[in-house]
Amino acid sequence: MALLNLIIYCYELGECMTVLAKIAKHHPIKVNFAGNLELLNAELRDEAHKLMGTTAEYSKFIVTICVCYCCTDDIVHSVEESSRKKHYYHSYIEDSHDDDKDDDDKDDERHMIKLVDIEKNMYMAVTPDPDILIRTGDEHRLSNFLQWQTCHSLWHHCLQIAWRLVYGI
Repeated sequence: MALLNLIIYCYELGECMTVLAKIAKHHPIKVNFAGNLELLNAELRDEAHKLMGTTAEYSKFIVTICVCYCCTDDIVHSVEESSRKKHYYHSYIEDSHDDDKDDDDKDDERHMIKLVDIEKNMYMAVTPDPDILIRTGDEHRLSNFLQWQTCHSLWHHCLQIAWRLVYGI
């Protein structure tokens, strides 16, 4: 089965969540929210968590809604979260080892944040990196949106796009 993964940057979040909740009642879609949900008001944040929870078991169609999202915040959040987890792990888990040079080098390596740590703590870790990025309009830049995730994507710039064709795919 083919996986449909759609990323939406949503301006009217309340309306978007209402529509997705209605669709999810009748169709097996998984809804993810990516971004700093703490910046939403409590009502919207609770609705987002509820919608993610009720659709979590589905995997055939995935809709990811980016809210309160920018790439800079995503990277900073990921580094902070990775640092917090490493600090917690090494502060509360006692490692038993000798004090020779080899063990010191290995211990230093365990404290380092690796690429995999950064990527698993990003807001967009809930969705795979896009293979193709279609940028509509007259802009040829991402405007701080999905820069990390689209570094290996094929880009297509166009002024107008036949959305019926996109919806058909």
